This record gives sequence, structure tokens and C-alpha cells, in this order.
Amino acid sequence: MIKIWKNGNKYAKNGDTKYMMTLAGYYMMKGPNKYHHDAESWYKEAEKLGSHEAKLCLGYMHSIGKLSFDPKRAKDLFKNVINKLEYHKNDEEKELSRIAMRNMALIYHNSHLIRPLEVSNLTKLKKISDLKVNNLAKIKLKRAFKWYEKSFDLYDSQSAYNLGLLYESDDDGIEKDEKKAEYYFRKAIEYDENNIPAKKKLGNILFNKEDANEKDEGLRLLTEAARIE
Repeated sequence: MIKIWKNGNKYAKNGDTKYMMTLAGYYMMKGPNKYHHDAESWYKEAEKLGSHEAKLCLGYMHSIGKLSFDPKRAKDLFKNVINKLEYHKNDEEKELSRIAMRNMALIYHNSHLIRPLEVSNLTKLKKISDLKVNNLAKIKLKRAFKWYEKSFDLYDSQSAYNLGLLYESDDDGIEKDEKKAEYYFRKAIEYDENNIPAKKKLGNILFNKEDANEKDEGLRLLTEAARIE
């Protein structure tokens, strides 16, 4: 780790974004806030040189309040990545784009779950009644759903899983639909065979069905999930 830090510091100062990201990651792992400021500094340097990954990392820090909670700034960074990579040229750009979309969804989803009265990061509220708690919840969830779908369209396993959870839960404004929940859990596994939560969810759904073949598939998925853990 010391060797990585020394080499990263040398190359980062020469403008190599790869090593800037390595250094930032090193400081993020060290924690606490003192080192997170160093991480942020290197992410910003890499961002100035055009690193989309650095923008994602800065957005993530703002979205969870690593140094300061600023969902609006986080959304701006994520949207910048999404817009820049609208016509992604390779798998790496496609992955960064879908992560940015998923992170957009998580900002709204987490606000819905954890900060139900938060309105500062919401735009385009059309009428006063939108400020009611129940209406806010529906607006946030609707926007989260939209971004999960966009990320899902780029084959994001975690977004597929979260869509499955939404259809399973019968939450604000999203009607419970067990078939759709099953579909998205299955897609989550298709996109990432190591998605353990999705295997557990789909495994339980299938194991509780009457069809013997589906029961067998459910048992297989539950067994696989247990082995991976």
C-alpha cells in the first residue's frame, strides 16, 4: 500500500488521472474526514482533466454526505456524466453511464425512505399540493423508478433488483405486481450471476410455488446464494 501511495503520488502530480483515482481511493479507504478531504482533492484534480469516473465519485460523496450532504450537486455531477456518455463508445463508458443513472435513482429513493420531507433536491414541483408528504413520496419514487428503468435498459443488475423490490413492496404509487417483481429479480441474476440478494428473492418466490420444476429452481437459487455467502 505504501508503494502504491508513493508511485501514485509521483504520477498523479504529473497529471495521470489513473493514479489520481488510485490516490483518492487510498484516502477514501483510510477515512475519517481528514483523509476524505484529500480524496476529494484528488477526485477534483482528475475531474478537471475530464475523468468521468472522478465525477461519479464526487457525486457519490455528495449524495451520501461523506463530507457535506449536497444532493443537488451530486445530481449535477451524475447528469453531466450521463449527458457526456449518452452515445457511449465502449463497455467502460456504458458502465459509467448506468452507474450514474442508478445513483440518480438512489438519490430520490433514499430521500423517499430516509428524508420524506426533503424538498431542496427536487425540481419542477408543479403545485402547492405537491409539498404534502404523501405527494412528495410519490414524486420521489416516480423519479427514482424512471432512473432505475434507464439504468436497467443498460443492463444494470442492481437497478433490476431495486425495480423488483418496488414491485414487490406495493409502495407509494407503484402497484404491487408479483410477476413483474419476479421478472426483474430474474433479470438481475441474468445481468450479474453473483447478485446474491436477487437470487434469494427469486429463490423464495419460486420455492413457494406449486409447480415442482419451479420449486426445484427456487431451491437451486437459494443453495447457490448460501454458497456464495
